[in-house]
Amino acid sequence: VLEDYKIDSYYAVREFFTCGEIVVEKKGHVVASIRGGALTVKGKVQGHATVRGVVKIKKTGQFRGELEAPSLVIEEGAIFDAVVSIGVP
Repeated sequence: VLEDYKIDSYYAVREFFTCGEIVVEKKGHVVASIRGGALTVKGKVQGHATVRGVVKIKKTGQFRGELEAPSLVIEEGAIFDAVVSIGVP
């Protein structure tokens, strides 16, 4: 599935998958296992994320869980509480 998603509300599912970009907006809150091409967090994410591209945690963002990605950018002020694996396996 190659679609980009913008999430701006509460979204709880077992798994969220796309080859495109996932953007969790400031009012967004995702509780799920995430697999995607890229991830930008401006709101809240809880769960395991496996991302093929860059993960950006913006200053308003919160990420809690586990993260696997080749690249990670965390802005000052963001909350990041995760077990992390960075780089290409």
